Amino acid sequence: LLVDNTEVSVEDNDEAALVVTPTDGGTSVTEGGGTDTVDVALATPTDADVHVFPEGDAEVNGNPTMLTFTSDTWNTPQAVTISAVDDPIDETDPVLGYVALTTTSANNEFDNLNTPDVEVVVHDNDTAHIRVDQSGLDSVVKEGGFTDHLRLRLNTQPTGNVRISVLGDSQIRPKVDHITFTPANWNIRQALYVAAIDDAKVEGRHVGRIRFTVTSPDPNYNAYHITARAFSVIDNDSASGSHQGGGSGGNKSAGNKGTGGGGS
Repeated sequence: LLVDNTEVSVEDNDEAALVVTPTDGGTSVTEGGGTDTVDVALATPTDADVHVFPEGDAEVNGNPTMLTFTSDTWNTPQAVTISAVDDPIDETDPVLGYVALTTTSANNEFDNLNTPDVEVVVHDNDTAHIRVDQSGLDSVVKEGGFTDHLRLRLNTQPTGNVRISVLGDSQIRPKVDHITFTPANWNIRQALYVAAIDDAKVEGRHVGRIRFTVTSPDPNYNAYHITARAFSVIDNDSASGSHQGGGSGGNKSAGNKGTGGGGS
């Protein structure tokens, strides 16, 4: 049986693409903790080397920074290790990070592929906190005499300025009415000096308190509650009517209290 020559058109249904396979069905990392991996391979053979460049964003890193697939290794998976960027910011937990996979190749089908970013669930390890430390074992001031101080700092980097307003009472007063931390100086301790109000009342040893109000555009710090801090006040008045001077009003010496302390 003789059949005339027939022309047949065959269409290839294989498209150049990356095959990206996460471990355990998803990708999750923790700041300061373990890493996760995704496997990358080519979906179809290539006649020229294909270079893949994993690049993370502000939340995650991808390593190595380049994978190379050849005509022999095109379908051999290569691992990209993903880790979280351990920043000092208290973020919504979890937050999403992304690793982009860009390509270059002399094979035009694989050059500049449009590959979806790898989505990564990132768990934060930071908690907003305002630390207030005593200068020593206790906080003591004297009417007409020595002062004392607290040391303040933030535990995480804020997204905006944090203003801590300070208010004394009828017994003690702060030397300033507020302290401000910025995203640049958030981890640098600032001293808040406190002095006794030198009244003429005979009160004996008594207590004064410093109270705080916090305002910030950063919701993690705005309206943050700081417990009031108590200071022991040494009186310089007596029932006989004498008024005992307390020196020049400078900081109390080590002899007035211990020097142990507040930490960093």
